Amino acid sequence: MTSYINPFTGQTLSPSQVGYAEYNIDSDLVLQWAVNGNTSEVVANIMDISASTDGINVFMPSALQVSVGQSTVIRNVGAFDFNLVTIDGLEISVVSSIEAEYIYLTDNSTLNGQWASIQFGGTGGGSGGDSTRLAGYGLKSILNTLNQAYLTREYFTNLTLDQTNRAEFLVWSSGVGQYTLPNALVVGNDYFFMVRNNGTGPLTLQPTQTQLINGQSSITLQQQDSCTVVTDGLNWYTFGLGQNALFAFTLNVLNVTAGEYILTPAQASNVIQEYQGTLTGNVTIVIPQIVQLYSIKNSTTENYTLEVTTQVPGSSSVFVPQANTLLVICDGQNIYNANSGALSSIDRITLAPGQNNDPSLNYQNDTATGLLSPATGEMAMLSNGTQMALFTPTGATFVFGISGGVF
Repeated sequence: MTSYINPFTGQTLSPSQVGYAEYNIDSDLVLQWAVNGNTSEVVANIMDISASTDGINVFMPSALQVSVGQSTVIRNVGAFDFNLVTIDGLEISVVSSIEAEYIYLTDNSTLNGQWASIQFGGTGGGSGGDSTRLAGYGLKSILNTLNQAYLTREYFTNLTLDQTNRAEFLVWSSGVGQYTLPNALVVGNDYFFMVRNNGTGPLTLQPTQTQLINGQSSITLQQQDSCTVVTDGLNWYTFGLGQNALFAFTLNVLNVTAGEYILTPAQASNVIQEYQGTLTGNVTIVIPQIVQLYSIKNSTTENYTLEVTTQVPGSSSVFVPQANTLLVICDGQNIYNANSGALSSIDRITLAPGQNNDPSLNYQNDTATGLLSPATGEMAMLSNGTQMALFTPTGATFVFGISGGVF
């Protein structure tokens, strides 16, 4: 084995060294020892190397030109791995992105020599603390390895989430509250968090802008409900939605104007349905063809109908009058008024006075025909919006007389 010894001191001689060098490479890099006046592409004590693509080789110089123990620290500061090889192209190591390696010569008896390496965990240097440096949201360092971790935090006031809440377990511990979700376009596909309503009131999960959660503008978690919330970078979804049996009913409020509205599975999963809005035409609500019980409230205005149907040919549907709430049953095809299956008696019915074209007592599909009270002590009968008869304390008036019989 060749050695280089100082004849005066007996110590090993090393070639001249360059303290630091930086190389940005787009093709193979052939290094030289800093001897005999070499001034470019030399082996420095510390080298930062960035490759522009995968598969690039970095060649070490001849092992015959230096003593054993010759060493260097090589840091890959780029986005691509590169191969560290001997002068003949034999692999010494693959230096991965954000990785650093300390290599040293153990045998210099051949051109390629023998090399050993110590791998550091990251370009920050230091083998023991790299996992700590790399640990981010949802990760923690244990014995120099990265491990999954869900940080649990308790909240008592409304919260607007951001990147720092990634992989967090949010526990709501107050009354009525709201978590405003971050912009899905900003946090990106794969952002997620977990939530539990451990408070005493409902907790609303509210997306920003026009983004939806489970196809809705917002969802409400009742007491003791919990779920995981994820985004695809555009909208939000939940899975593992655990609902407390004591608070199983949820509400879907939908604004309608005219035409057909086909409920999404997420919307139809709400037992309580309320429809609001100023109608400009008749409205048809299409529910999924599943067995379900619904409480449906018609809070719309203007003189149009609201029908609930499955749209199965030949099936029955239900019309829900305005300012009324009906319990209805779907058998998968037909819709039934849940109250129509039992006999009952009513002691008294109190109606609003009503008005022409909108009598307080009217008929399905003919809401302009019926009874109203124009003034105190008076009752009128309407047909198609026209007053046909008026009954007052002084007598009865038949506007168009009597036909088809003897009075």
